[in-house]
Formats: sequence, C-alpha cells, structure tokens
Amino acid sequence: MAQSLVQNYLHLIFATKDRSMWIKSPIEGDLYRYIGGIIRNKKSCMIEIGGTENHIHLVVRLHQDEALSALVRDVKACSSSWIKTQVPHFAWQGGYGGFSCSKSQLETLLNYVRNQKEHHLKQSFDEEMTDLACKWGFRWYWDGESKTQAWEPVIPTKRLDQE
Repeated sequence: MAQSLVQNYLHLIFATKDRSMWIKSPIEGDLYRYIGGIIRNKKSCMIEIGGTENHIHLVVRLHQDEALSALVRDVKACSSSWIKTQVPHFAWQGGYGGFSCSKSQLETLLNYVRNQKEHHLKQSFDEEMTDLACKWGFRWYWDGESKTQAWEPVIPTKRLDQE
C-alpha cells in the first residue's frame, strides 16, 4: 500500500474575545492539556503551547487529511465549551493567525512559544501581531472601536517573476 509523508508544522495564534484576561494560571494548564487532546483527536500533534491571559500560541504538526480551518474551528469551539464551565462568559475572538514553519526553524519557534510570558513583558500583543504580519507580507491591525482584527496583504513594488 502506498504511504504519504507530510510534515506540516504550523504556528497558530488566537486571542480571547475583546482581549479579555480570561486565561488565568489556575485553568491555564488544564486548558492547554484539553486543547492538546482536541488536536490529538483530529489526528494532528500539538508540539508546544504557550501564551498569556488573553491569547495563545500553538505549534502543531497538521495531519495530512486535516484542513487547517477545520482544526482551528474545532479547537476553538470545543475548548470554549469546556472553559465556559470555569469562566462563564469566555469566548475566543473571530479569526486566527496561521503560519508555516520549516523544520530548520522549528526549535526557534518552540522557544518563542515557550517563553510567551517573558516575551510579553517587553512587547504587546498588538506589536507582536504587527511584526508577525510584516514578516509574512501582511499588514495587521486591531480596530478598537469595532473590536475586530484585519489582515491585508502588502503588495510588493516588484514581483519576483519580473526580475
């Protein structure tokens, strides 16, 4: 029987609704383990998870038969239902960030996710998302009035195929 080999390492980021500080220490570990179980049930592998009280980062190896949007939808829906037993008004924001990661950069990403609490002593979530978006060729911004995020592609001045 033929076998496929796929290694899809992904860096996923999503925040609590309105950036509310709902992920407190007493439930953080349980939430992370619960999310790990959801990902395992979707045939994928959670390699690392970290975050702060208002957002999380995950490093996931996505199974070849799993769509990224379906995985994130299920993680957010199931974890939200679980956490509402502890924090009744809990909700995740709409949307997410999802970025690929090469095997050669994986250890750097794992350290970044492990050290989120320390990282955010120096940089806000908005600054972090702005930097990540720029790295990937997007402009990211948070509209505080409508409480929504937006991603816009940055149009390069010169296309690679025109060189």
